[in-house]
Amino acid sequence: MSENELQDKYRVEYVGDVAILRMNNGENRFSSPTITAINKALDEIEKSDAKALITIGSGRFYSNGIDLKWMSQQTADEALKFALVPLVNRVLTFPMPTIAAINGHCYAGGAIFALAHDYRVMRTRQGWFCLPEIHLKLTFSSFKHVIKCKIPQGRVFTDMAVFGKRYTAEQVKATGVVDDITEMAGLMDLALHMAKQCLGKSGYDRETLKILKTDLYEDAVKETSVGNQQLFNIAKL
Repeated sequence: MSENELQDKYRVEYVGDVAILRMNNGENRFSSPTITAINKALDEIEKSDAKALITIGSGRFYSNGIDLKWMSQQTADEALKFALVPLVNRVLTFPMPTIAAINGHCYAGGAIFALAHDYRVMRTRQGWFCLPEIHLKLTFSSFKHVIKCKIPQGRVFTDMAVFGKRYTAEQVKATGVVDDITEMAGLMDLALHMAKQCLGKSGYDRETLKILKTDLYEDAVKETSVGNQQLFNIAKL
């Protein structure tokens, strides 16, 4: 697939002052080419007058995480250049409110990408939310503090982060990790409503919001600012 063809899989559209990043690339797994396409879309959004960002997948998948087949074909040096950690850092500190509209399966690196958003809404009747790293014999490495600051401590944290329990939309909403749920037909409307509620009448100053997120998520920001070699210990796969 050419660079332009891949970029078409990660398109930006606007509804008023809300930018929507539509990920339409099958399972929306992360590889260096797909992360480059996502970053180009985010560049466009930051250059626009948008005041909020919604990300959404297509079909049955929001994101199924890292493209392990692609990763297994990379050299060790190429694997170390894999930029999911900086992408999570970028979304975590994005200079406008961010909402993950989880339209289907949201697994592993895809779940961490969703956790990096300010809010999450999820469709009912389709898809699981899961951090299955224990079942893959992987550790979180550079995402420990992202997980700690986004998942409530206690039983939920133990079940979700340590033991890799998978959750339906109804179950994950009950944990507080997802803010609201609805059927697929209403998912974008729910995300847009949440964006407009968050923005109020005038939105937020981008520079101040980015600094505020950087300060409040200090440990997670520092951790995801470090080199990519710590990503899931992924280079060993």
